[in-house]
Amino acid sequence: MTVTTLTPKIGYDNAAKITKKAIAENKSLRQVLLEEGILPKDKLDEILDLKKLTKGGRA
Repeated sequence: MTVTTLTPKIGYDNAAKITKKAIAENKSLRQVLLEEGILPKDKLDEILDLKKLTKGGRA
């Protein structure tokens, strides 16, 4: 789940809150994060870049 990637950026408590809300409202994490204003769209796009997340090697 992509929430693992978000936790270092937004903190455990925010990550848990966002995840619970996304599940309860049947929304994506991205939708809830943008609605709550926790991260701006450009930063969220950077963090959740699937090519970066699935690329091998070290960060």
